[in-house]
Amino acid sequence: MFLHKRKTSGRWYLVYRDETGKQRSISTRQKTKSDALLFLKSFKENEREKQRRIQNISFAEFKKEYLEYSKSIHTANSHISARGALNEFEKIIGDVPLNKISIKDVENFIAVKRKLSVHTARRCFVTVAAAFKKAVDWNYLSVNVFNKVQKPKTPEVTPLYFNKDEFKKLLAVIDTQGFREFVIIAVLSGMRLSELINMRWEHVDLIGKQISVVNSDEFQTKSKKSRKIPMNYIMYEILARRKETAVTDYVFTRNMRKLDRQYISKRFKKCVLAAGLNPKLHFHSLRH
Repeated sequence: MFLHKRKTSGRWYLVYRDETGKQRSISTRQKTKSDALLFLKSFKENEREKQRRIQNISFAEFKKEYLEYSKSIHTANSHISARGALNEFEKIIGDVPLNKISIKDVENFIAVKRKLSVHTARRCFVTVAAAFKKAVDWNYLSVNVFNKVQKPKTPEVTPLYFNKDEFKKLLAVIDTQGFREFVIIAVLSGMRLSELINMRWEHVDLIGKQISVVNSDEFQTKSKKSRKIPMNYIMYEILARRKETAVTDYVFTRNMRKLDRQYISKRFKKCVLAAGLNPKLHFHSLRH
């Protein structure tokens, strides 16, 4: 680590090696050596503090901190997935210092998950790798060990979807108008289950014939971006009719309350089986 003055700009630069051993150079933005030396002193102090943080935190401590962060920015499902994957990772590697987790630890974790399925292994890999990326951002780690391990590859599979005859069979076994309309709106709009459950009347523009999918304090879209969905005449007729008798802020309700995700998934699965359709079809298949 040393200081070097560039003749072209007259400014001092700090030359150092990063954690990988690669030589790097950053500008001190100073033209006098005394000021450059003050920059060097501050830089060294920051590096020592960074190393102190790296050495002190355990995986369990980091996991707790990351899950608090995850809960504040991720969707409920994403947070649950993160918690599950990190708990599984801890079961396999134990509560060790974060910076002691090795390539072998990650490969062992993936090997265990691969026994369940390659899809499970890949999902866990992506989830925990994202947490470790944040550990680097927070200066708990110098490098993300997951970047040195190959991500599990999954075979390309065409997602299941309902054809027209199957969809007619599905509608035929749904015995309530409200749930039937919920399913019809889902297939015509392509909206996700969480988006439908959280759709309020303020998001429905019957005059402009469009639905706004927006982020709120209690709900965030998967992409974190808002979008607008146009209505066709069937969607318009269903929503206009429901609007006339609406008594809550939510478009779809059960017993005057917002729909529950598990209730919808379980009821939908029963309808799929009652219609004699492929049991692997689920609510998200409507989106496909």
